[in-house]
Amino acid sequence: MAEVEEVDDAKNMDEPEVDEQEAEDIEDIDEPGVEAHDLIKGVDDIIGVKKEGKEKENPEETEETLIYEIQPEKEENNQNTQSQNQSQTQAQQKQLHLNQFDEGVVEEDIFHVVVQKNKFKALFDSIPEVAVIHDGKKVLNANRSFEKISGYMKEEVIGKALNKIMKGNKLVKKDGSLVEMLLEQTDAEENFLLLMSDIGSLKEMEKCYALFNILSDHLQDAVLQIDLKGNIVYSNKAACNFFDYSDVEISDKTLKDLVKHKSKISNLIKKVISGDIVKGEVECLGKQGNFLAEMTLHNLNNGTEVLCIIRDISEEKELKNQIAKAREKYEQLVNNVNDIIFSIDTQGNINYVNYQFEKQLGYKVDQIKSIISLIHPNDVQKVVTALAESKKGFKDLEFLVQNSKKKWEYFSLNAAPMKEWSKIIGFIGTMRNIDEKKRAEDKTEQKRKELEEQNKKLRTQEELKSKFVSNVSHDLRTPLTSIQGYSELLSSKVLGELNKEQIEASSVIHNEALRLGKLINDLLDASRIDAGAMVLHKKPFFISSLEEKCACRPLAYSKGLTVIWNTPDSIGEVYADPDRINQVLMNLVSNAIKYTERGSITVNSFKKDKKFIQIDVIDTGEGIQKRELDKIFERFYRVKDKGAKKEGTGLGLSIAKDIIELHEGELKVESVVSKGSKFSFTLPRFSAIKKEELKVEDMIDQDQNLLERSDTGYENKVIEAVETEINTKDKDILDVSSSSNSK
Repeated sequence: MAEVEEVDDAKNMDEPEVDEQEAEDIEDIDEPGVEAHDLIKGVDDIIGVKKEGKEKENPEETEETLIYEIQPEKEENNQNTQSQNQSQTQAQQKQLHLNQFDEGVVEEDIFHVVVQKNKFKALFDSIPEVAVIHDGKKVLNANRSFEKISGYMKEEVIGKALNKIMKGNKLVKKDGSLVEMLLEQTDAEENFLLLMSDIGSLKEMEKCYALFNILSDHLQDAVLQIDLKGNIVYSNKAACNFFDYSDVEISDKTLKDLVKHKSKISNLIKKVISGDIVKGEVECLGKQGNFLAEMTLHNLNNGTEVLCIIRDISEEKELKNQIAKAREKYEQLVNNVNDIIFSIDTQGNINYVNYQFEKQLGYKVDQIKSIISLIHPNDVQKVVTALAESKKGFKDLEFLVQNSKKKWEYFSLNAAPMKEWSKIIGFIGTMRNIDEKKRAEDKTEQKRKELEEQNKKLRTQEELKSKFVSNVSHDLRTPLTSIQGYSELLSSKVLGELNKEQIEASSVIHNEALRLGKLINDLLDASRIDAGAMVLHKKPFFISSLEEKCACRPLAYSKGLTVIWNTPDSIGEVYADPDRINQVLMNLVSNAIKYTERGSITVNSFKKDKKFIQIDVIDTGEGIQKRELDKIFERFYRVKDKGAKKEGTGLGLSIAKDIIELHEGELKVESVVSKGSKFSFTLPRFSAIKKEELKVEDMIDQDQNLLERSDTGYENKVIEAVETEINTKDKDILDVSSSSNSK
C-alpha cells in the first residue's frame, strides 16, 4: 500500500451557528470541481458535530446514514459485542447531551448536522479522484469517480471485502483488469477514507502539462491561467512581454489589473464557467501603455479555473482599417467608371461584375449566369474562339449585346487571362459601350466619302487658283514695268519739260506703280508658299545689318515719329535668309509707322535661349482689339481702323508668319488698346547650328512645312484685291489728269 497521510480529527470543533451564510453554503456545494482536501475537511466537520449531536430515536438507519456514523473500534473476534457496546456508548452520550442543552439548542444542532451531511455528500460525489470509505475490511461507500473507472455501481461493492477490489496499489475493475493507482488514505475515527488517482492518467497529465508549458512559452499570444477570483495562477513568456512585467510582477496581478473594462470581467468569467467560450476585443493596460487585444476565455479544470488567451491586434486592426479604406476606395472606383468590369471563367460564366453591368444593361447580377447568353448569335463564335484560344488576352473585340429592353448595342471587349499554376482559369477585363460611336462611324464614313469628292474639287480649284494668280501676276508685271519706267522718264524731264501739275501726276503714277508691284510680289510669294516653292538662301548675319533698309526713318520722320534700333551684335548672328527677314522687318516696321500717330517705333533683339534670338517691333500706336488678335495673321484680313482707311491688301502679316515658320521660328503679337502693340519673332542662332546642318544645301522642301490651303474664296479675294488696287490707281490718275486739264 502507498504511504498514508494522517489528518487530525476535528474532535473539539466549536459549536457552529446556523445562519443565512450557512444556507448559502448548501447551494455552493453543488458547484463542480471540488478537491480532495475539501472532502477530508468535510469528514472531520461531520465527525465533530456527530460527537456532540443528538441520536435519532429510530435505531433503524439507512445505508447512506451509516456512512457518517461514528463506529467504535472493532475487534475481529467479537463484532456483535462491539456493536452493542457502541450503541450503549452512544445512548449515554446522547443522554448527557440532552441534560446539558435545552430543546432549542438540540434542534439547532440537528439542523447543522443535516447541512453538513448534505455538504459532505456533494463533496464526496463531485471530486475527480476515486474515493472509497471502508472500515479496514469492507467497503462502506464509493463515489461516482469509482463507478466511472472500475465499472462497478456502488451498490455492487458496498459490503464487499476491500481486497476484492484492491490488489496492493492496483484497483481491480469489474472486467478483471488492473489499474495502477496512487493511494492516499485518511483515518476518519473508526473508518477510513481512501483516495485514489490513476497513475497512468497522472503521468499523461504531467506530460500534457509539460507540453502545455513548452507550447505556451513559444506562443506569440499571451496565455494566462486564472482562478475564479481573477488571480493569475500561470502566465507564459509572451504575457510578460505584452504587459512588460516580470514573472513575479505579473503573478501579483489580477485580470482586472490588466484589462481596462473591469466591470465586465466578472460577468465574462461567469459565462465561461457555465460552459461558454467567450471571445471579444478589449483594451489591455500594459506597463508602457495601452494596446488593443482580442481576448478568449476557456473553461478549465471543470470550471475551477479559466484559461485566458490574449492576442495583440493593434497592428492587425490598423491593417484591417487600411484594407477596409482601400476596399471602399476600390469599390467606389470600380463602380463609378464608365466601363463594365467583369471576371469570368473560361466558359464565360460570370464570377464578378461591377455596378455598371446593371446600370448599362439593366440586368441584376443573379439574373445572368453567362456573358455568352447576352451576345448576338452572329458574334458568339467570335467571342468563344477568343476565349478558347487567347493566351495573352485580347483587345477591342467588338460584338452586339442585348440589354434588358431587348435592344442590341455594340460593345468593345478588352480582357486579360487569370492564371493558376500557369493554367488559364478565366479572364478579367472591361466592356465599353461603343454603340453611339459605332453608329456614328457609319454616318462618318458616308460623310468622309462626300468630303473626298469635295476635296478633289477643291484641289482642282486650288491648282487653278495658283495658276491664275501666277499668270495674272506675271501678266501685270510687264505693263507695270513700262509704267514705272515712263513715269520716271516723265519725272526726270527726259521727254521734255513738264508743268507742276504734270510733274505731280507723273510722281503719283510712279508711286502707285510701285505699290501695285509690291502687291504683285506679295501675291507671287503667297503662291510660292502655297506651292511649296519658296526658296530660302540661309547664311549667318547680324540683325543690325538690316537697319538701314528696314528702319523706314524717312516715312517715320514724315509723321513726326522716332525709330529706335537696338540690335547689338554682341548677341550673335542669326542663321536665315537675309532678304526674306528684310521683307518681314520692312512689313512689321512699316505697319507700326502706319498705325502710330505719335511716339516712337522700337526694334529690339536679344537672346531668348541657347537656340534662338528674339526680335521685337514695338509701337505706341492705337493697339489692336482682342477679338482681332486671332485673325490678324489670316490672309486678306485687315484690322478695322477708326480713322481713314489704311493702305494694304492684308497679305503682309500672313506672308511674314509663313517666312518665319519656314525658318523654324515663331511670330506672335501682343497688344493693348490705346497703348500700342508688340510683334515678336524668333530666328535660329548661328552658334547653335550643328556643322552637319550647315553642309546641307540651303533649300527647304516647303511641301513638308505648309498645310494645304482649301479656301474656295481665295481666288475671288485675289482678283478683288488686284482690281481694287488698279481701280484706285486709275481713279487717282484720272483725277490728277482732269485737274491738270481744267487748269
